[in-house]
Amino acid sequence: MKPKTKKTLIIVLAVVAVAVIVWLVARNKKTKKINAVIDALDISTGTKRILKKGVKDLLANPNFNAEREAQDAEQMGMSYEAWVVQRTAAVPGVIELIPTGEYEIIMRETAKL
Repeated sequence: MKPKTKKTLIIVLAVVAVAVIVWLVARNKKTKKINAVIDALDISTGTKRILKKGVKDLLANPNFNAEREAQDAEQMGMSYEAWVVQRTAAVPGVIELIPTGEYEIIMRETAKL
């Protein structure tokens, strides 16, 4: 391989690495904000754990469109983070694990955010 090609390849790899790091940091910040909303809810630790796992799974879903969800949250007069918590709580597979009383608390308290 020519020295110029090696330098170009190293630069391209460095740029890709920086882009990946920026993307991971941005995604982590959003998750931390959502987890802060969950931590602020007056629900059990077990339910908080279920919600945090559900949020992680929802955000990892390739069909999840953050821009559309942000627009929906704005139309409902809620923060994006609170909206994602509500959406997660209503997901089949998650809703069955949350006691009805705590589900109502989640919906009531996140609607105020």
